[in-house]
Amino acid sequence: MKQLRNLYPHMNDTDDSSYIYYTDDGRRIHLTARQNGVTEEHIAALKEMHRKEARSEHYSKRYRRNGDHYETTVCSLDGLCEETGGDSICFIDEHSDCELLYLEAEARGELLHRLTSALSEMSEEQRALFEQVWIQKLSVRQIAMASGISEQAVRAKMSRIVKRLKI
Repeated sequence: MKQLRNLYPHMNDTDDSSYIYYTDDGRRIHLTARQNGVTEEHIAALKEMHRKEARSEHYSKRYRRNGDHYETTVCSLDGLCEETGGDSICFIDEHSDCELLYLEAEARGELLHRLTSALSEMSEEQRALFEQVWIQKLSVRQIAMASGISEQAVRAKMSRIVKRLKI
């Protein structure tokens, strides 16, 4: 098991505008407030969770009977999970997973970048049609009537937009 101070070297920093930590498998995670849906509150909560985990690693005692006396051992959260076979869910908050939120935000950011890039390469007419179909949710018939073209022509233009977006 890695030392938590190596995984969370910045957990005691008072600035919650960004936070760098490492996963158990060595991946570096860098969270920045006001980017990809991450807030300073998320960062503060994650740091507090990491501090609690570090405290439990260093100060949690377990007592085992060994003949006529008790042995004291240090128990980490990872150790507890290993001993219980991962069956202990008392430490799991299924509604708050900062890493998952971060990864989802990264994926949304990448998708938004690709969409913005594709839209910038379209003609004004194609961007207008994109907005009518996917933003305003107008029907093909409504667009055709407003534009004075056939529904088939609208569908053909939509098809070209879809190909450009690679949806």
